[in-house]
Amino acid sequence: MKLKILTTLLMLSIAVLVLADGGKTTKNNVATTLSGVVIDSQSGEVLTGVKVHIPELNMDAYTDFDGKFEFSVKNGENYTIEASYVSYQDKSLSAEAAPKSKVKVKLESINN
Repeated sequence: MKLKILTTLLMLSIAVLVLADGGKTTKNNVATTLSGVVIDSQSGEVLTGVKVHIPELNMDAYTDFDGKFEFSVKNGENYTIEASYVSYQDKSLSAEAAPKSKVKVKLESINN
């Protein structure tokens, strides 16, 4: 009986340690946040609701009310950032994921 209890406690402890990591680290890479802002190239105003896509990860995000977006990615990796928004030309650019780095995406209006 004591062996079953100790085994159960050991398994729970291992599970807690694995879950406490939250998937933020891998064997050789540490996760970081790739974040940025999307603005209108003419006015400089932030754009809300822009679809931001990373094709390498097949991940999407949408800009918030401040035009900001963010992804959890591997530190030091290069990613393609694709932004699309109604009445604006799609934009694609490359960005390296690094702590405290910010990406500024400037979209041009189709009407200009």
